[in-house]
Amino acid sequence: MALVHMAYIPEACSWAGSFHPALRGCLWFCHCSCVAEDASEAPKILLGARIRTTRWAFGSSKGWGSERDTGDQDCEVTKSRFCRGWSISQLREGYRYCADDILCAYLAWQADPKAQRLLDLGSGIGSIGLAWLAQQPRGAKCTMLEAQEVSVQLCRQTLEALQVKAVDLRHGDLRDPSTLQTLGTNFDLVTANPPYFTSTSGNLPKNSQKAYCRHELRGGVSEFCSAAAQLLSPNGSFCMVHASPRLTDVLTALERYHFTIQRRVDIFFRGNYKSVAVVCSPKSASNGQQEAAAERLQVIEEDGSWSPGYLEICELMGL
Repeated sequence: MALVHMAYIPEACSWAGSFHPALRGCLWFCHCSCVAEDASEAPKILLGARIRTTRWAFGSSKGWGSERDTGDQDCEVTKSRFCRGWSISQLREGYRYCADDILCAYLAWQADPKAQRLLDLGSGIGSIGLAWLAQQPRGAKCTMLEAQEVSVQLCRQTLEALQVKAVDLRHGDLRDPSTLQTLGTNFDLVTANPPYFTSTSGNLPKNSQKAYCRHELRGGVSEFCSAAAQLLSPNGSFCMVHASPRLTDVLTALERYHFTIQRRVDIFFRGNYKSVAVVCSPKSASNGQQEAAAERLQVIEEDGSWSPGYLEICELMGL
């Protein structure tokens, strides 16, 4: 869907909110589901120009207890251009990596350019972890934890094609204490892009990969923050991106698990506040430091073009 077709939804959200908050939420769901998520929407220098497509049949099962829902049957896989000459496997009609993924990886890289160990929670198809790893010298390691079998398969396909050996890809649920115990501790960086919508917000996509990526069907921001607090080094940084209407939930979870915000970036599309990215440290390492004032990053300009600031980040990342 072309971005211009969604130009008026943010304004509609503001107007509808004056009548009923639920209507505002539904319209915002439509906006964030359609704007700048599909990698094919991006400029040529970044975010997944298509290289090759294949057909991939996943089989079938019924109900939301399995990712192999009928919405994932016979899905087309695209090989899309990624960082530093790499390509990434993603479903044409499934979850496709987006600007929020790239910004999360960028902020993690900037938070500690010399970091050697990163843990990506809910790693999906691997976009955040791989975008970070592509910036690192030899010796850096990335651990990825993902619960969806379909996303794990896609990520494994990418790693095999790239012959990347520096990734430890795990299939498991971050809410499971026994799973977390197998990952190790004292990571220099932990990253996360949790589902943006509660389990009851809007309609669940028919494609189950999208549904689990977008909706809190396996926990939400609180569970991600809990896992990060357990596995992060005392001097490490936790980098997370989330939806702007969930900012209160984000701040509550960070406070609950004793994080201090070192950097905050408010992310705008066409002048509308879409997402928030935070770089946090454990409060024990902050020495009473006050939380950072919010920065502002416009990703898409009012005319639909990519902003100079965002293009500069993509160029630095090798996209």
